[in-house]
Amino acid sequence: MEPILKTENLWKLYHAGKVEVPALRGVNFEVQPGESVAVMGPSGCGKSSLLYVIGGLAQASRGKVLVDGNDLAELRDSERTKLRRSKIGFVFQRFNLLPTLTARGNIAIAQYIHGDGFDPHRCAAMPEDKLDALLQDSRIVRHGAKIQSVVANARFLLDLAAEHASAAKFIAGWPDADYVGLLEVLKKRGNRLGGDTGMRFLRGIGKPAFIPTGDVVAALIREGVLTKAPGGKGDFKTMQQAFNRWSAESGRDLTEISRILAMSIGDVGHGRR
Repeated sequence: MEPILKTENLWKLYHAGKVEVPALRGVNFEVQPGESVAVMGPSGCGKSSLLYVIGGLAQASRGKVLVDGNDLAELRDSERTKLRRSKIGFVFQRFNLLPTLTARGNIAIAQYIHGDGFDPHRCAAMPEDKLDALLQDSRIVRHGAKIQSVVANARFLLDLAAEHASAAKFIAGWPDADYVGLLEVLKKRGNRLGGDTGMRFLRGIGKPAFIPTGDVVAALIREGVLTKAPGGKGDFKTMQQAFNRWSAESGRDLTEISRILAMSIGDVGHGRR
């Protein structure tokens, strides 16, 4: 029987300035169909890095990852996205969940990305009586304004589609070098999409994004980019300039750099990236 998952001499190296941090060193293992495997170890031993790499969220520095016979290194980014969508599931501790939604709401977002659970046209035109019924359903949200924002954001997506052929095309085509500009669009034109929610939404749909979590901010202060936690547009502009410079130097995107910065601080097991 062929393994559903296999790694061969798997290495993952992170770089923070001149410091090289080996998170994975020649990992070899297999998982058979139907088998359950738990990865255990102390904080900082590489558990999160291993899961990111075998899940296709991060690229290996050396070695191979085979998922259902597919070599992740040989797949294009779009092919890896399709593989993750159809064959891999993730449950994060405190990461990639939209804080304004419950667990059910976050699953609905994943269904929307997959294309089988959310019709923005139907949602945007939701009758008042159906909306009122949903507002009374405590299983979905903890606050009425949150479900109202879903309707508002469905209309926002349709507006983007009318203006730019599709909302996905608009977001994907927005230059990463002006990530903070895209955040401003979400804040001004979306509903409850400012701040952390907008950033995690973009990262959740695959758009490169940096998120100024505690660990990332600590690393930025260490690197002399910030002197304190960011508090306004000027701080975000400064962060954008630093990330753009590091991206040009390393060839890595905003998400990768954000995670490297966080991991350079430590406590990687908490997923604060």
